[in-house]
Amino acid sequence: MSNLFGRLYLIPSRLFLVEQQNHLRERMPETARLTQAVLTNNEENVQLRLATIADIPALEKLIRESVRGLSAEHYTPEQITSGLTYVFGVDTQLIIDGTYFVVEVEEQLVGSGGWSKRKTLFGGDQSKGAEDPLLDPSREAARIRAFYVDPRWSRRGIGTQILRACETAARQAGFSRIELAATMPGVPLYNARGYEKAEAIEIETPDGKSLPVIRMTKNLRIDSQSQ
Repeated sequence: MSNLFGRLYLIPSRLFLVEQQNHLRERMPETARLTQAVLTNNEENVQLRLATIADIPALEKLIRESVRGLSAEHYTPEQITSGLTYVFGVDTQLIIDGTYFVVEVEEQLVGSGGWSKRKTLFGGDQSKGAEDPLLDPSREAARIRAFYVDPRWSRRGIGTQILRACETAARQAGFSRIELAATMPGVPLYNARGYEKAEAIEIETPDGKSLPVIRMTKNLRIDSQSQ
């Protein structure tokens, strides 16, 4: 993975991203419709919705708090700092594609996560290359991407709610398989949802640190038949 951070990735201005997000949703509304159709609320004060560009500042704060609060038992402080610098962050392409969710409680973001129809398996804007091509649903697996939960709301069903919405949307978009790169704190959630471990991965960062994660996969057809 040494070349993962070897390419320059230019992040467009947020004004441009807002315009692009609106333009793409006008031209390709099916993704937004599919994901919007699976939104559910388990509690009266919990709202699951699609993320917007305007959510980015709150997402950046959520990501920092989630990674620092939930990873301490699995990674060293140096690994956590390195991960936040080079790996963990907002992927604006997911927001533009209409495949990234946030969960709000009384207008405060307490969780986020999404799925992707693109090749990138993990990483925020700071770690991506200039291109992120589309996947072929007939032969490739969709991705589960960038799950973060406020530590104060961990183990309260937030991640499960987002994951169910992602799986349903990916299935409706024509994908029969799905995969992800799970950080150590997230492995129990994915195990509980029927994901199987495929391989261990070491994400090497430019400062010489290494972050162990697990690539996991799931057959969406089997899951659909069992529900």
